Amino acid sequence: MEQLMRSEAPRASAAVPDEILDLQQVQELREVLEDEFSAVIEAYLRDAERKVERVVAAADEHDAEALRMAAHSLKGSCRNVGARQLAETCQVIESLAYEERLDNVPGALLALQHTLVATRSAFLGCH
Repeated sequence: MEQLMRSEAPRASAAVPDEILDLQQVQELREVLEDEFSAVIEAYLRDAERKVERVVAAADEHDAEALRMAAHSLKGSCRNVGARQLAETCQVIESLAYEERLDNVPGALLALQHTLVATRSAFLGCH
């Protein structure tokens, strides 16, 4: 994965839809972090997986406040690296939890898990 992410020239184009990643933000992050970019993205992806597990666990426990906080935390991480679609999905879950509409959460959780996979693929595909 690291070799894929060290490419000097970004290949973000039609292969990585802009709705999954904020391509401009990803490029700016790459320019600022330089050689550390791949390590930061790898750490983000590992952390995102753990945070998704926390979101799912809170939903399984029907704990609206824990769900809201877990989704909010993941949303912030996603926004920091330009993971646009994943951040938007987290916002939906956070809002559902805030409104205590937990019956609507299972569909959002499925979307969250699919979006995490798409985000991982997008980061690999744009480097």
